[in-house]
Amino acid sequence: MFSQASKLLDIAKAKEKNKNNNTKTKIISIVSGKGGVGKTTVAANLSFTLSKLNKKVCLIDGDFGLPNLHLHFNVRPKISIYDYIQSTKSIDDIKINIDNNLDLLPGKSGIEAVENLSIFVFIQMLDILKSNNQYDYIVIDCGAGMSEKIQEILKISDSLIGVTIREPSALTDIYAFMKLSYRFLDQINLIFNQTNNMGHAVEITKQLDSLVAKNTDNNNFVLNILGIISYDESILNSIRLKKLPTKEFLNTTITKEFNILAKKIIKG
Repeated sequence: MFSQASKLLDIAKAKEKNKNNNTKTKIISIVSGKGGVGKTTVAANLSFTLSKLNKKVCLIDGDFGLPNLHLHFNVRPKISIYDYIQSTKSIDDIKINIDNNLDLLPGKSGIEAVENLSIFVFIQMLDILKSNNQYDYIVIDCGAGMSEKIQEILKISDSLIGVTIREPSALTDIYAFMKLSYRFLDQINLIFNQTNNMGHAVEITKQLDSLVAKNTDNNNFVLNILGIISYDESILNSIRLKKLPTKEFLNTTITKEFNILAKKIIKG
């Protein structure tokens, strides 16, 4: 049994390390204003691509209501982050090795998991992972929207990636998200999913940037377009088969686009 005392000791050690060390690990939160825009698909494929570029990645399912990251890797976790938060398992116990440079910390579905999830312990878990300096990136697939739990995660994130599509409802929701998140971060990086025209994505980003500038008081806030992911049937087919497009379809436009996105992240 992983006791509460052991967990508190780990947290204390992590805080002490953070005082003395400059960790290389960066926390990237991937968010969306609404569900159904492909946020989790982006998180899974982007993390896998980063790992193939020789970066150590810990991918965390931060959707506390409907976690499904594990489906993209065709694994069936028996334990989850919930077990760590309930002090019954350690981080190493729940960690699933997906690939040489990629680990997954799966979530747990159900109202019980949502109600009993302590965001304080979750944040401290991130603190421990970051202070261990084991990974280059901790990628968090956050739930859709802007709950209080997500806001707490944004406060400790090094960067934020917003995933959207060109539908009016999705753009309205990502705009609402930006108006809230500018209080925590000075920059949001946008990925337009299911978008085959970079010019359209750039134009929409300019319009959103102008709206945010008019309706917020953070003069340092920057809205940046990270790139696009084209619409491709291979993604739909691979999801149905529980396979990763960037692993199964190496020569597709999709895989090339994820490589471009990953290299931009590595360059900072």
